[in-house]
Amino acid sequence: MTKLVVDASVAVKWFLKEQWSSKSLCLLDRAFDLCAPDHMIAEMGNVVWKYHQRGELTDLEAGIRAEHISRVGIRLVPSVDLIEGAMRVASEFSMALYDALYVELAVSEGIQLVTTDDHMIRKLEGSRHRSTIVHLRDLGRYA
Repeated sequence: MTKLVVDASVAVKWFLKEQWSSKSLCLLDRAFDLCAPDHMIAEMGNVVWKYHQRGELTDLEAGIRAEHISRVGIRLVPSVDLIEGAMRVASEFSMALYDALYVELAVSEGIQLVTTDDHMIRKLEGSRHRSTIVHLRDLGRYA
């Protein structure tokens, strides 16, 4: 079984039709053991809220997605357990702390982080953490 950290940019595609949604759904296969920092739930909820605010989801559709997000079914690691290392990562790479939490989880577990966040990937380019992060489109090469 392949263990992976997934970030909100990937996991939200399980509930919203976006680019790479089909590939993200493949991660729900039993061949993968997925985890994420617990703040991912709030990040995903915020994306659903944005879709709702733009009128792309009705109240009912947003509510259904929020309910599904609350039962995402992957291992959620308390952010408090990652905050110290994430602060170092955020400082070193000038990245948002909520992104650094994903990186820190991947580093601490010795596994890869799957994302669709090109900005985060560029931040780690040329660093010791570059092999830790993989874009969802390239996952087939690694998993």
